[in-house]
Amino acid sequence: MPIKLKSYTATLAVTACLCLALAGCGGSGGSSNAVTPGGGNGAGDNGGNPGGDNGTGDNGGDSGGDNGGNGDMGGDNMGDTGVTPPPAGQSGPKTRYALNNQCFTIRANGNGRFVAQNGDGYAATSTEATNAEAFLMRPTALGKDLIYNSDGQLLTANASALAPGITNVNLADAVDGSEWTLTGVGDTTVYPDTPVYDQEPTPEYFAAYRSFNDPNLEYEDFTVFSATSASNLVISNTGRLEIATPDASVTAQGFQFEPGTGCAIFPEAQSNVVGTPFSGTQPDGSVLGMADVHVHISATTFLGGAQWGSPFHRFGVEHALGDCAVEHGPQGSQDAVGSLLAEDMDGHNTTGWPTFPEWPARDSLTHEAIYWKWLERAWASGLRIAVNDLVENNTLCELQRNFADTDGTVDPTQDCNSMNKASDQVGTMLGMQDYIDAQYGGRGEGWFQVVVSPSEARSVIADGKLAVVLGIEISNLFDPLIFVVFVS
Repeated sequence: MPIKLKSYTATLAVTACLCLALAGCGGSGGSSNAVTPGGGNGAGDNGGNPGGDNGTGDNGGDSGGDNGGNGDMGGDNMGDTGVTPPPAGQSGPKTRYALNNQCFTIRANGNGRFVAQNGDGYAATSTEATNAEAFLMRPTALGKDLIYNSDGQLLTANASALAPGITNVNLADAVDGSEWTLTGVGDTTVYPDTPVYDQEPTPEYFAAYRSFNDPNLEYEDFTVFSATSASNLVISNTGRLEIATPDASVTAQGFQFEPGTGCAIFPEAQSNVVGTPFSGTQPDGSVLGMADVHVHISATTFLGGAQWGSPFHRFGVEHALGDCAVEHGPQGSQDAVGSLLAEDMDGHNTTGWPTFPEWPARDSLTHEAIYWKWLERAWASGLRIAVNDLVENNTLCELQRNFADTDGTVDPTQDCNSMNKASDQVGTMLGMQDYIDAQYGGRGEGWFQVVVSPSEARSVIADGKLAVVLGIEISNLFDPLIFVVFVS
């Protein structure tokens, strides 16, 4: 059996050389602790190290504090929407990414009127923007958004054959139909698919995604597409907002997004940072910043699913860092691996965002500790390179997969192959870059950028962003080869 070694893995494996080269040219670049100015409480003040030796909890809450979500709400210029009302959106032509985290009204091209709430749905009936519904456009990925109304609900496509149409759902109940793809009317660009969380990208996709030259075209009019129902938003003859088979010739499927006020605040953790992160180079041309050379940002599904939480989620912090009883059972009673490693067999408080009474914490190895907003705080304070080791442990994965889930089921067939699981995490890292780019308004605009060479890392750091290097740390390197040895 041939060894399956991906081209991107081969390229990214030289993490130590890359880090040492950058640290030697970056002043304080060898430091593994990025001290952050935010916080305002004990948890936040320990928020410098975004994960330390083990992003799954070894330096757990250090990545933004075990109070990263509930508080210190305010004083943040990082684009948060969790504290202050979203700003009025951009008027006139705009790219499909430029609606990010802003407040808009929606004008229907079919009759020129603004969309307003109408019973349990919506209709384009208002002649004045002041009487229209205010929608926050919250990115889920590049070119994709949640449409969040003033009541804190999501405009959602209902693909049911019995009752197709538009409905509202609470954020906690968000579904695939709550996500919409925006495309300028007349735009024929073939955009890369969104990277898939915890799914290995092919080398061809990895290269194509990274090399895609986005035209960033600006449009007045957009179509709003639901992949779940394979349909566009449209207004009926009476102005009611519905869904229909996409048809470029139908004017009623086009919409304009105009500045709005009164949008609901989208729940989000805070980075608690004010000021502008530094960029540029030193007089001798070298880059400057701090380095964290061993983190596990992507380790959110390893150990047989023992870990709870994720560094980002398309539906926000409520879904990324909610109550872990879903995975760990009541009072953490089914967190077998976490209890074993922490030598604490009496369970734990499962409550997550926004209060975090017990996790993340330094000795909590099965809870997310590097949420993107916490890492954002470290970046804003000087972190400029992070080496993310793709990680898995066969033995602990096999232990957890034979322990009953919260629904009483056991899945002894779950894949615990180290190489497979590590490769899947490349998709998570690309997806995180895509998500943060979307929050910041466009491809390459975010501060989190995966790099594959020292020169690319230097360029990213000089631009004031975080260069993310992918390494690997697994129990059985080249696992397929080991399998062949034992069965031959």
